[in-house]
Amino acid sequence: MNAYTFNNFFGRTSLLEAIDKRVRNFRDGYRQNIALIGRELSGKTSVLKHFLNKFRDEQVVYVYLDLNSSDLKVFARKFVGGILFNFLKNSGLEVKDDFKYLVDKSRAIVPKTAQLAIKINSDLEKEKFTDAFREIISLPDIFISETGKYCLIVVDEFQKLEDMKIINPFQELGKKIISQKKCMFIFTSSNEMRARQILAVDLSLLFGNFEIIHVNNFDMLTSQAFLDQMLKKVNLRPEYRNFIINFTGGNPFYLKLMTSKILELIKDEFSIDVTLPILIKCMKLLLFDEWSPLNKHFSNNLESIIQGKNNKIYIDILLSIASGNRKIKEITDSVHKDKKDMSLNINRLLEMGFISRNVNSYYIHDKVFNFWLRYVFQKNLFSVSQDPDLAEGLFSKNTEELISNFVEVCEKETSDRIMELFNLFTTETLQLDGHRYRFSNFREVKPFIFNKKDNSVLKGAMAYARDSIWFVLLKEDRFVEEDVMLFLSECRKHKTTPQRRIIISLGETDSNAKLRALKEKIWVWDLADLNTVFNLYDKPFIVK
Repeated sequence: MNAYTFNNFFGRTSLLEAIDKRVRNFRDGYRQNIALIGRELSGKTSVLKHFLNKFRDEQVVYVYLDLNSSDLKVFARKFVGGILFNFLKNSGLEVKDDFKYLVDKSRAIVPKTAQLAIKINSDLEKEKFTDAFREIISLPDIFISETGKYCLIVVDEFQKLEDMKIINPFQELGKKIISQKKCMFIFTSSNEMRARQILAVDLSLLFGNFEIIHVNNFDMLTSQAFLDQMLKKVNLRPEYRNFIINFTGGNPFYLKLMTSKILELIKDEFSIDVTLPILIKCMKLLLFDEWSPLNKHFSNNLESIIQGKNNKIYIDILLSIASGNRKIKEITDSVHKDKKDMSLNINRLLEMGFISRNVNSYYIHDKVFNFWLRYVFQKNLFSVSQDPDLAEGLFSKNTEELISNFVEVCEKETSDRIMELFNLFTTETLQLDGHRYRFSNFREVKPFIFNKKDNSVLKGAMAYARDSIWFVLLKEDRFVEEDVMLFLSECRKHKTTPQRRIIISLGETDSNAKLRALKEKIWVWDLADLNTVFNLYDKPFIVK
């Protein structure tokens, strides 16, 4: 599935520059290993394959290893064969995608490396897996000493090494990473929790030597640019463009699938207009159809966690959260299980990356997966009739409601949407960009409007809690220090204390303005912070 985005690579300039900088520094004698961490299908593999496809350096021999298989024999052939293949290719010699051929071809040039390759193969045949693994990760030492080359080892989903029949794989690997100064490692992982545990515990001596880089979905501007490029020959209404960005969360793989399917449908309809029926049909073909790539992908993911007679509880929890239950008590009540056992099951889903947590709230970060769970998987699971036409009609209806509700919400003033959001708050704590914010249960939320000196209007909200008043200022254009002082002046006209003040800046934020706001104990949220809160309450993003 990753190859789909790789063939039409887009964006990621800063990430590619960061990797390129580290590799160039490595060649100059300063090694900084990298761990790329990001959610599944966020584009980590595509970035690395794009980088390696463009990479040219006769002194650096690289090998790319994906751990889709837990078979150590497969890993060994890719590791050893990859080094030999790229070495021979860089040397201008004939190569074949054949392990035995590569070993035989290398005997005259790197005899010690070839000999070790033969030994590794022999130990694997005798099922001496731990011995073979030690020899595999020792091979770069022998190869570098024979050739004087550098090695770049890329391991995709590195945490899956522990699924192989090896004793203490990361301790063994850690020793080699420390000693192999001419060998640079790039790890990737879609399981952030487990990856951090491995780096902090199993590879603790190396933690400071691994730069962790987060690979996130496209931001709003990049998502818009992607859609503009892919759909430049069709008419896509702004509200439908924004819906696609919101629904996919900027995930490059989902964006690619949706735009490709829209282009197919447009061609079939002999039209250049992306209409509501076309958008609904696009989602039906991608999510509802039994053999669609996303339907199969999500189904396979669920199958991976329900192997075993007692694992049905994981499905129940996912369906509960997808239906809007966020607190552990709400989830526990909906699945009728003990709270203690529920905590263990929820933590397991967190470890596997199926759900996310924001302090005491749980949610499914992937909106596409959340929608599929609720309107495809759950509907099919509990269907009495099993009538495919009825199910398809219901899915189309749910999809139309989703799109129509999004368009309706986005037509509202941003200040009105913020007031509606504050009306949803209960007494709880949320985490935004590393900071924790404790909210109240507001009894009333109303507009907060005042005039600036130039007679322009500033909008926001006033939220009344039991023993305090909250002031919220919305800045949709540039946020400057003068706004802070004017906001404070307006707040002080109200005698109620204590007060909590928030400035929501959706445009450019002046650094002095932010510092001044923090000094005055004013919370400052940017667009990403606000959209995080909207997402927690299952509300559409604000797309600017």
